[in-house]
Amino acid sequence: MTLINKLHLYIFIACLVCGVSFAAAAQTGGSNQDLESLRIAFITKELHLNTSESQKFWPIYNEYLKELKQLKNADEGADLEEAKVALRKKYADKFKAAGMAETKISELPKAEKEFKKFLLDKLH
Repeated sequence: MTLINKLHLYIFIACLVCGVSFAAAAQTGGSNQDLESLRIAFITKELHLNTSESQKFWPIYNEYLKELKQLKNADEGADLEEAKVALRKKYADKFKAAGMAETKISELPKAEKEFKKFLLDKLH
């Protein structure tokens, strides 16, 4: 797959995720806060986070999402994937330093994908 095709695919996926997010927010009462609440509940459940773990996890995860968004907005082209991998590693280290189990950290990408799937299913 050429770089241009990959970029088109990433743009399509980003648009799809944004569209799903807006549609799901509309179906859950219309606010981004409702969507955020759904995301928190879903990922907390998928990772089996207890109260103590949640208090450590969510501030770090929200910081990660903020940096990820900045990365995507900077659109570093071919280096974007490498930058995303480096960012994931950086935050995996932060989660470990906060005392989270490696098994839960490694399950995070799966939980994120499952949440996106959940939103897509909710639209149908």
